[in-house]
Amino acid sequence: MNRLKVLNLNSNYIKDIREVTVEFIPNVKVLDLGSNEIDFDTYNEFVTYFLRILVRFKQLTNLNVDENAFFTNPNIKPSNKEDENVIPDFIERLKTLEWFNGNNKVTV
Repeated sequence: MNRLKVLNLNSNYIKDIREVTVEFIPNVKVLDLGSNEIDFDTYNEFVTYFLRILVRFKQLTNLNVDENAFFTNPNIKPSNKEDENVIPDFIERLKTLEWFNGNNKVTV
């Protein structure tokens, strides 16, 4: 699946992506995980099991994760930033990202 560039998994009731093997789809540029049921119990779990998988997509330029439970989960916030959500974590860690949830990362 080296030629796969777009992976649309929107609205598939996905709860967990821990078993994703990025090495099988290394050239994905557009990943849509929006409108699923992805959530985490803690911020550490979010970083360990979600962001660490996403950063392995070295070609990723467009990511949609909008409308997942972790965006409204009060436990999924950086401990030192009580009024902030996790969006800056995506922007900071995913260096190749140009678009996030349908918006240019510069304007997010």
